Amino acid sequence: MIYFYAGLGAAMLTGIMVLFEVGLALTGQSLFVDGSQADNYRDVVNASDRLFQRMLTQQQDLKAIGTGRSGDVLCQQILCRIQGINCRFGNSKNPSYVSLDSYSTPRYSLPLGTWSSSCAFERELDCDIASDPNCIQAQFVHRLLIKPHRQMLETGYGLYSCIVDREIDENRCLFERGG
Repeated sequence: MIYFYAGLGAAMLTGIMVLFEVGLALTGQSLFVDGSQADNYRDVVNASDRLFQRMLTQQQDLKAIGTGRSGDVLCQQILCRIQGINCRFGNSKNPSYVSLDSYSTPRYSLPLGTWSSSCAFERELDCDIASDPNCIQAQFVHRLLIKPHRQMLETGYGLYSCIVDREIDENRCLFERGG
């Protein structure tokens, strides 16, 4: 009799799992998260995020960039710290940030709404035009938004980062599209 109940329990569990899988299949969902190609870039993005975070928290860098800046002026001072171009206000290039040289301000997806005072940077992650002449446009972009703290301008800036899939994400981070 025990084998009968064990078999009946296994059949019931199998039936429940089949119904669950059919329900997920009908809605286009899956129990398992597919590995995204964007995950391949996590290490590169995390290293860049750490460098930008260091730039925005180290006293000497923060003093060179200046506090209370926003928008284009903030972007210009950060690019000066990275590339040494168009430096003003006593700012100059810091060789510690040479690996951030591939970041630039976006041409098309400027910050909007609550992010309008932010400075935006992007870096293509898929291909490099210099090394691959057939490269037209990368699929994935590392997007950074650097936003001044509104209540405490002298404290510095907040750093927000994401990987954008150009085919899906409208060239903006999910948190940025939300408000």
